[in-house]
Amino acid sequence: MAKSKKQKTSARELAELGLAGVDTTKSKAPAYRRGRRKKETLELLTKYLGNVAATCAKVGISRATFYEWRQTDAAFDEAVREINERTLDFVEGKLLEGIRAGNAKLIIFYLVNKGKARGYSRRPEEVDAHEAEAAAAGSAELVRQHLEGLGVTAKGLPLEELARQVAAKIAGAQQ
Repeated sequence: MAKSKKQKTSARELAELGLAGVDTTKSKAPAYRRGRRKKETLELLTKYLGNVAATCAKVGISRATFYEWRQTDAAFDEAVREINERTLDFVEGKLLEGIRAGNAKLIIFYLVNKGKARGYSRRPEEVDAHEAEAAAAGSAELVRQHLEGLGVTAKGLPLEELARQVAAKIAGAQQ
């Protein structure tokens, strides 16, 4: 079946035809200029930690062009994926640095997102009012037990101070 003018040929279809790497973008710019702009886009995407809007604005392309390049250029798409993975690794590292420094908000964020299996979080739509009270009491008891195991008394401490003490105990245990 013939494709209409609006339908694009996918990278996979091009590869099946033995035309892998053929640029199918609608741009009238010469391929070498488009290649330079793609390279510049990838460099800026790294600098802006994966922020597509900021990158496109700096390069002078539309977001539509950026996403068209991702669809039509497998190497460009793979490079974007790699940048996003490196950015995630970087941000996770910063999160863990903050946790090691005793930042209570980051500790709570981590537990809510990574400690679900241990009861640190439940979706509100899954819990009725009685279950919520029981879960809160159970979570509070679990936290109290963990704190006792670390030798930290929570009674009367502000949350930030409690988090600092926990972080210090953990850091001491790791050394």
